[in-house]
Amino acid sequence: MAATKTPNELFDLGGRVAIVTGGSRGIGEAIARGFAAAGAKVVIASRKPDACEAVAQSIKAAGGEAIAVPTHLGELDGLENLVNQTVEHFGQIDIIVNNAANPLALPVGQITADAFDKSMHVNLRGPLFLVQNALPWLEKSSHASVINIISAGVYTNGAYVALYTAAKAG
Repeated sequence: MAATKTPNELFDLGGRVAIVTGGSRGIGEAIARGFAAAGAKVVIASRKPDACEAVAQSIKAAGGEAIAVPTHLGELDGLENLVNQTVEHFGQIDIIVNNAANPLALPVGQITADAFDKSMHVNLRGPLFLVQNALPWLEKSSHASVINIISAGVYTNGAYVALYTAAKAG
């Protein structure tokens, strides 16, 4: 009879470091907790410092390793800081989960240039430049992975989600 393996045995992330954007709630928080349970050291990145810290502390209380690095994906300096703090604390980067989003919902006729820029900066530009900043570390990793979380909305159409789905689809 074949031995049964637990999910943590099947998905061992021991020794790996993961940055999870939008990691302070929802899908991002669930991914961060799952990665930590599988042995990864996790960096919680999100706009709200208190929320980031709460998730990081909760992961630590459960026996995992995590740090909070408040980051706004729309601000390029913040992305460099996120990578630098990750490397200073953990010494490497193996996984990036681009989960953060700005789900702006406006009718096409009401989208302003500012709204367009904000959506594109968080949903498209931020993930690209985060990976670019982390690329030297990802290239050193034998387990490098970039996971981009998109919206199911990219497969449908809707009057209010054109900007968001276009940005998330890249």
